[in-house]
Amino acid sequence: MRRRSGPAISLPIGSCARGRGSSSRSGASGTFRESEARSAREAAGSSGSRSGASRSRTSSSRTFSPARAGETRTEEGSLRVAEVAVHTLKETIRDRVFAVSLLFAAILIAGSVALSPLAAGQRGKVIQDVGLAAITAIGVFLAVFVGASLVHREMERRTIYTLLARPVGRTEYLIGKYIGVVLTLSLNVAAMGALYLALIAFHLHDFTAGHVAAVYLIAVELAVLAAFSVLFSVVSSPALGGLFTLAVFVVGHLAEDLQRFATLLPPGWTRSIARAAALFVPNLELFNVKGMVVYGKPVEPGLLVWATLYALGFVASAMLVAAVAFRRKDLP
Repeated sequence: MRRRSGPAISLPIGSCARGRGSSSRSGASGTFRESEARSAREAAGSSGSRSGASRSRTSSSRTFSPARAGETRTEEGSLRVAEVAVHTLKETIRDRVFAVSLLFAAILIAGSVALSPLAAGQRGKVIQDVGLAAITAIGVFLAVFVGASLVHREMERRTIYTLLARPVGRTEYLIGKYIGVVLTLSLNVAAMGALYLALIAFHLHDFTAGHVAAVYLIAVELAVLAAFSVLFSVVSSPALGGLFTLAVFVVGHLAEDLQRFATLLPPGWTRSIARAAALFVPNLELFNVKGMVVYGKPVEPGLLVWATLYALGFVASAMLVAAVAFRRKDLP
């Protein structure tokens, strides 16, 4: 009995080979895609770490720094003080008193040249002495007139409330006012000093560094007087403030005599008052070098340094008392 064989199934060899090839290629492409995905994940992770590090650096850079905040507050305070000082300077220069004082000083200094022939053989001394005295007198007048009515004039014009409504503290306001007054006095002294030095150079032909030192010390003396003028403008009326400022000027030039006078007095309240006046009132004779300049004596640099430091000490003390009093002052 013969076995029946079914139809033979034959597969092409090429097709099998292609099947194995396609499966190998699909496996390779899958492996490549997996490697690409892995590298992409690694790149994303590294970029995330870098962005996290940059965010951490940014956040650390934005961390609050007390020192930087203090510097910012100091800069803002300085700008506010400068704003008040410039406002005071402009206001004072626009006042007629400033122009009149300059004109009067020019007349006095130029008049010394006209009067000098009346002093036989003393022409140079008259010009120098009268010129320095005129600069001092006009400067004292401005310091008394401008400084003593400083706060009250602002209150009458209601401008003080506008300034204090801004983020300007009372101490900043007072310091700015003082700096403005000092700048005004410095401009006045500079203008009068330039005229005085020009007369010395062209008429006497005896210009020395002592003349410049004398003008500088007058400006320093007026800065001290302006500090007391601002102090009295805070604690008293304009009239009393002007009288007190003039009293400081007079007593300051008699400080050395007061010290000697206090030692001669018997113990008691009179001696105590004399000693207190000699102690708390600045010795303004330290800034008076007119005699040295007129008689041709040199002004030592050490005297200039000591006079400047002495003035800074009294200015700081007077402004400290003025700031404390102004903080406690009730503004109407």
